[in-house]
Amino acid sequence: MPNEELHRATKRVIDTLEQLTAAPAQGMTLTELASALKAPKSSLFPIVHTLCELHMLSLNSDTGRYCIGYKAYEIGNVYLRRGGLTTDIQTQMHTIVEACGETCYFAQLVEGDVFYL
Repeated sequence: MPNEELHRATKRVIDTLEQLTAAPAQGMTLTELASALKAPKSSLFPIVHTLCELHMLSLNSDTGRYCIGYKAYEIGNVYLRRGGLTTDIQTQMHTIVEACGETCYFAQLVEGDVFYL
């Protein structure tokens, strides 16, 4: 689905979560977040307020910085517990094998050595 067909408000929520996922450990202020997302603070404030109320984000009231909250962590862990990453990798590897008829390995290069995962 092309981006122009996405629900704008939902996309902004996801963009907010993704931006804070990539943020430094201390988090981001609303001003920093608005700047990074090229969005008005007035549009982001209700989003971050709601996400905080739902514990998807947390606000450090001393610094005014937002970070990913424990509920987002819980949701991510459900994905991992259900084998999400492993299943996704296996699905992609199967697609590669079907497309080219070759063997496919999942590995990481570690200090010049191939580490098979």
